[in-house]
Amino acid sequence: MKNTRSRLRLFAAIMLWFTACTVLAVENPIIERPATEGLTGNANLGAALYQQRLQAGAANFGQCLGSYVLPPQLLLKQEPGESVPAKRLVTAELNQLSANRQGTVRLQGEVVIRDGARTLLAEEVLYSHAERQLHLPQQFLLKDGPLLLQGEQANLLLGGAALELGVLQWLMPAQGLRGTASPLQQSDRGNVVLTDAQLTRCLPGNNSWSLAVKELEINAVAGYAQASGALLRVKSVPVGYVPRLRVSLDGSRTSGWQMPSGGISSRDGLERQVPYYWEFSPRVSVTAAPRWISRRGVGIDGRLLAQSESQTTAVDMSYLAADNLYNGLFDRKTFKALGSANTLGSFRSADRWMLAVDHLGRLGPLRTRVDFARSSDRDIFRDLDSYVQLTNPNALKQLAQIAFVSDHWDLRMQSLGFQRLDERDLADYESSPWLTLGYRSNAYGEGLDLAVQAQWAQFNAAPGFVPNVLPAQIMLEGSRLHIEPTLSYQQQYAGGFWMLRGGYKLTRYELDGGAVDAQVEAQADRNVGFFSVDAGLFFDRDLSLAGRDLVQTLEPRVFDLRQEFAAQQALPMFDSMPLGMSFDQLFSDDRFAGLDRIGDANRLSMAVTSRVLNASGREVLSMGAGYLRHLSDPRVRWRQTAGMGAADIGGSDLVALAQTINFSAAWQMRGHQLWQEDLSAWQELGAAVHLRGAGQRVYNFGVNRRLLDQIEQAEASAYLPLSQHVAVTGRWHYDLANHRTLEAFFGIEYDDCCLRLRLVAQQYLENPSYRNFGLPQSLLPSDDLRTDRGILLEVQLKGLAGFGSKVDALLRRSVYGYDPQYRLQ
Repeated sequence: MKNTRSRLRLFAAIMLWFTACTVLAVENPIIERPATEGLTGNANLGAALYQQRLQAGAANFGQCLGSYVLPPQLLLKQEPGESVPAKRLVTAELNQLSANRQGTVRLQGEVVIRDGARTLLAEEVLYSHAERQLHLPQQFLLKDGPLLLQGEQANLLLGGAALELGVLQWLMPAQGLRGTASPLQQSDRGNVVLTDAQLTRCLPGNNSWSLAVKELEINAVAGYAQASGALLRVKSVPVGYVPRLRVSLDGSRTSGWQMPSGGISSRDGLERQVPYYWEFSPRVSVTAAPRWISRRGVGIDGRLLAQSESQTTAVDMSYLAADNLYNGLFDRKTFKALGSANTLGSFRSADRWMLAVDHLGRLGPLRTRVDFARSSDRDIFRDLDSYVQLTNPNALKQLAQIAFVSDHWDLRMQSLGFQRLDERDLADYESSPWLTLGYRSNAYGEGLDLAVQAQWAQFNAAPGFVPNVLPAQIMLEGSRLHIEPTLSYQQQYAGGFWMLRGGYKLTRYELDGGAVDAQVEAQADRNVGFFSVDAGLFFDRDLSLAGRDLVQTLEPRVFDLRQEFAAQQALPMFDSMPLGMSFDQLFSDDRFAGLDRIGDANRLSMAVTSRVLNASGREVLSMGAGYLRHLSDPRVRWRQTAGMGAADIGGSDLVALAQTINFSAAWQMRGHQLWQEDLSAWQELGAAVHLRGAGQRVYNFGVNRRLLDQIEQAEASAYLPLSQHVAVTGRWHYDLANHRTLEAFFGIEYDDCCLRLRLVAQQYLENPSYRNFGLPQSLLPSDDLRTDRGILLEVQLKGLAGFGSKVDALLRRSVYGYDPQYRLQ
């Protein structure tokens, strides 16, 4: 009760703080004015040039409603096809010109001076011919590359010489950056240097955040600004100091320290991360982000990205040294619940890590592929929400492959393994090496096609996941050779198609060290012949509905499969599992994944699909109904035991239904049903509605029922902008059978042109990984599932690069249709 009250007080305090910040941060309205108005006197430069183009509202949530528009006099006038002159030209436009005997020329009245890429606007300019110097006694406006400057008085040299200006306002219109400086000068390298500068991306009238910079060097050629001694202020309150920081001028990341990111959660405490980006070349870059989590410790996240015309490689890693809340088996909360040190000994913090490699390469007919991921423990996704680009999988794949591909041949060599992250007590294998050879005589045309698929794989027991636990189950190891020649003939017409296909599946096993299981032989063979007929027709007709021209199709299909029976009790089980059944699965030639089990078959599938297409060819409606009938009972059965996953539903007579309705490009409804005839019951029932509203609104509703697994669940999720700056999001995943919430969260977000604040309260049901890892059963709770809660606060300063987002990772995983790339910044 005490902990609950503490959480409630913490949540209330954060919500109060969040609401106050939101109110303070609301952008002040900016009145649209002509771009040249207000550029004299002491006018705010940004406010004078900003023009609003979009209407404030939920449809434009989080977007900048306008942009900075330069006066026409500052735009370079160059005709199409006109080349830039080789020599630097100086030109002037003015209303009045006078001179004295000392050689000083006075230019007055809407003076416009162009000196190469520089353009100067002023009401009065004094020009000294002897010194080639311009004296500006009144306010002026100067554009130099991407930088726009407004000051009171200045002396300038013509011919592109160095700048030296006093107190001024500055603006980078394309980047949306603005501020003040005192003074400005030009470095030896030609870069503009602002001293004692203020920097922000917020709109005029809104100073939600700003950087007080000791020195800001703008490198327009390289596309970045280097800040030294940057003090971050939120609403004029200092919140952080960064010795060196790079700010991009063209939207891309530049080498150097990036803007720190951070947040707070009720479970982990404060978190802060300071990324460093290093671009070795335009094609190779590295990001390293030291990470501090107050209740857990210190770690680092990183990413290597290498791209070329022939390959793309990304390497992600995350490391946390000596996690104070985790000991390799369970967290401190579970440690205390199981008796603490009196029962389990001392709590030793564990190092935690994750590594992921994603590679695609191509060199002529050669293809390379690496999809590798591994973690230190099963709970790392639940606990750390790492920025590594993975989203809570049940298993981490470890694949490395090289392939030779041509019009007729496909040769592949690979290594494949998995690291299981769920709680099922299943045997895991890794296959290395794995060789496959494929040949097709007529891969792309109709008529006769001779094909051969050959595969040889060595299976090894996967290494133990957690050390110091009960001995692992003794598992079979060995090799498998599979050869599958097939002969097919197909014809396609405007009104349908038909195909005949037949062949043999030849398999041989060689087990290492003899058989461990009495039922499994050290050497075993299996030969299975098969033959199938697949035929379908296609009918269509024009349809008019509510004034719309549509096309309706009717597509009947028949699939007959005959596959011989072979006794398989003496074969090992390396990679086979029963396939889940669906409408599309009715036309598969096997009901098992993998090759260790091949189901005998004498079955007939009959189905019909009807679709409605609009005038542009987009599918409006699709409805399918199919019936799978076994003409004789299958003799190969899956040995269903506790924890062995899916059952062999495909061995029964089934009715499968599938529906998809696209009411519009943004509104979709999907449904599927599966009737199991021997049980006279619906094995599966599911329906989902997906709606994308105006702007970035996303709504999802779904229900799912699976009789075999006794699953009956409902889910609702949404991302809903309420106004220009405020949005709410949430998800509720509920177990109808057991009357409990599996996962729920609610979040509120404030988002404007320069600042994003997000607060999420989360509750979820978790299954700790200490189960089946050797702990005495007397210590374990009767129900392993437990409810955990957390609060997450995230702050992002727009215009300053960060590194990842926990809230984005949560929404991508939980809210169907949410896409952070869809958001306009």
